[in-house]
Amino acid sequence: MTAFAQARRLTRAHRSAGTLVDRYTILFGVTVALGLIAAPLLPVVRGLSSGQAHPERTILAASVTLLAVTGLTQLARVVGPLVLPPSDAHWLLLSPLPRRAVLTRIAVLLASSATVVGSAVGLAALAAVGTPNALTTAAVAVAGASTVLILTVATVSWQASRAAWPRIALGAAFALGEGSAIAWALGLRTSPPSPSTSIVVLATLALLSLATSLSWYAWRRLRGFPAAAVVDASQRLGSAADATIGLEPFHLSLVAEDRYWVARRLRSRGWPRLRPPWAVALADARMLARRPGRLAVLAAAVAWPALLAVMISGRHIAVILLLGAGALTSAAAGLAALRRDVADPALRRMLGIDTTAVDAARLVLPGLLGGGWLTAALICGSVMGVLPPGPWWIFGPLSAPAIAVAARRLARRGPIDHTSTLVVMPMTGSQLPTGWLLWTVKGLDVAVGGTLPTLLALATGQPTVVLVGAQLALSAVVLVVALRSR
Repeated sequence: MTAFAQARRLTRAHRSAGTLVDRYTILFGVTVALGLIAAPLLPVVRGLSSGQAHPERTILAASVTLLAVTGLTQLARVVGPLVLPPSDAHWLLLSPLPRRAVLTRIAVLLASSATVVGSAVGLAALAAVGTPNALTTAAVAVAGASTVLILTVATVSWQASRAAWPRIALGAAFALGEGSAIAWALGLRTSPPSPSTSIVVLATLALLSLATSLSWYAWRRLRGFPAAAVVDASQRLGSAADATIGLEPFHLSLVAEDRYWVARRLRSRGWPRLRPPWAVALADARMLARRPGRLAVLAAAVAWPALLAVMISGRHIAVILLLGAGALTSAAAGLAALRRDVADPALRRMLGIDTTAVDAARLVLPGLLGGGWLTAALICGSVMGVLPPGPWWIFGPLSAPAIAVAARRLARRGPIDHTSTLVVMPMTGSQLPTGWLLWTVKGLDVAVGGTLPTLLALATGQPTVVLVGAQLALSAVVLVVALRSR
């Protein structure tokens, strides 16, 4: 028995196996998760079994697939991807045990997950395009698995070397996918001819060979994989687990901000020669300017609602929700410093600045971001023919004050009050924690209520003068009430 096997046997001997109730809970949770996932997968399975080809959707399906793959790769890059439990990272990984033996389990799990996810993404894209035959279906599944596995190996290499090329590659793939989808939606590019089965099989063999070679190379490199990268990823995993178990999303956001800024060397600048409220607002703008990647993603996301409407052939509640989420997220991107001030309330008192003036100045940046994003998204919808004829863009500037106030309420939520009174539901007798409810609703109430005329116009498809005037008046009321309240 090797030294690593003896160490693993020792740790398992002192680890509780769990009771029957624990195992039942895990099994029940997995069953519910599979049931939730099965619902959106059923249409994909029906599309695969029907064999109906849709060559006109080739560009859009390939673009959406590329966007999904780049998003999954970015998620893997942020998470780790090689990550161990904190106890293993601080004990087994830093011990004299062979490093590859310690990382073997997580490496195999990561490769298996990449294979399954890649196969699912490939089959989903094939369901939108059409299924010529069984051989093409199998080849596309293998090609998708190989592609995601190659990207996973690339993220592992980035984790070890901290190189910049994976970010550049992800950005290029993201831009290519969205650009192709927009070009298809605008009718600027015709559908390419469907490749023959032999070409698909040859491309699949090439991708499979490349994935196998890179995986073998990564496996050999695990022997000298830097421990600092794995320990850092394990610390992020521990913080995320603590925030999840303790039901503290606010703490998780602070941890994410700290992790981003701690690895960067910033130049100090003098206090700007502005009035104090505008100087504080300028600090928010500078913090956002130092994260150009976030601005690039937000700028690229203005076309997503229109592309979603093209995919589902018309306006839908999902398109309206995506519009609202994008505008609110864009506005909240300019309030990262405000979230930090909530965790440190003594800083505002030390500055000695009028609170109302600071709040008014700090609403300018989120208003420009949220209103500008919504305006651009509505223009994209009009250009792509998703929205009926009309001045839809005007709802963006008119909704900007309400969106800014809603984003400010989101940033000021702070930790959840777990000591709040439980509300007993009269029909079921279950208890509802009001702390979680209030934390969830805060911010969204202003976002929905303050932009209600815009939502009605999108739902009915009629940008009438009455709704435009109502949005103007409602935004003014929301802004005045927000500045007068503390």
